[in-house]
Amino acid sequence: MREEAEKIGDVTNVTLYDKEPEGIIAIRFREFDAAEECRDSWNRKWFGFKRLVVTLAEERPKFQRTKREDENEEDEWKLFKIEQD
Repeated sequence: MREEAEKIGDVTNVTLYDKEPEGIIAIRFREFDAAEECRDSWNRKWFGFKRLVVTLAEERPKFQRTKREDENEEDEWKLFKIEQD
């Protein structure tokens, strides 16, 4: 997903919420315009045999994922989430 997102804009972070049954991924772009373009071009499209539901996040996501040992709790929230339909 990161590789495809980088075709749209500069990606600063990709987070997989691996403890969510819906299969949620958050992608953070350096520029907000790239996040909007990604949402507009990816929403309802198929990726890896799954239909994407793409939205812009208005606040920090509250999804479950495995924490890394070196992770800072204050990491910035991601610009949008991708859910399996």
